[in-house]
Amino acid sequence: MAEWIHQYQKPLMIDETGYEGNIPYSWGNLSAFELVNKFWIVCVQGGYCTHGETYLNEEENLWWSKGGRLIGESPSRIRFLKEIIDSLPGPIAYTGRVWMKEAYEKMKENMPEEQKQVPITRLMLTLSWEQA
Repeated sequence: MAEWIHQYQKPLMIDETGYEGNIPYSWGNLSAFELVNKFWIVCVQGGYCTHGETYLNEEENLWWSKGGRLIGESPSRIRFLKEIIDSLPGPIAYTGRVWMKEAYEKMKENMPEEQKQVPITRLMLTLSWEQA
């Protein structure tokens, strides 16, 4: 996604990242955790994401196509993400910075020793570029 933002120099909207729900299709049976994880990934890269649900009810209607009341866990979790973003000192804006594999590896090499002892950093240092 960061590559698209860099290429087009515009914010990116991911309209169908998937749906929290219980239908048999992979795009419509994400857990709240999976869907919110996608929101975090999109937001920290400077993009925007839309929400929807595909829980099948007794009338066999999906919120995704008919509207109604949201029943999943993701809206409150997405609201929490919004509160964090709203608390930042300024708007999230794409800076044009694209991390390349070489820069990532160089950053890992040049990291101060005391920073390498921080638990999250220790984990990051075990990840390849593709995993990070």
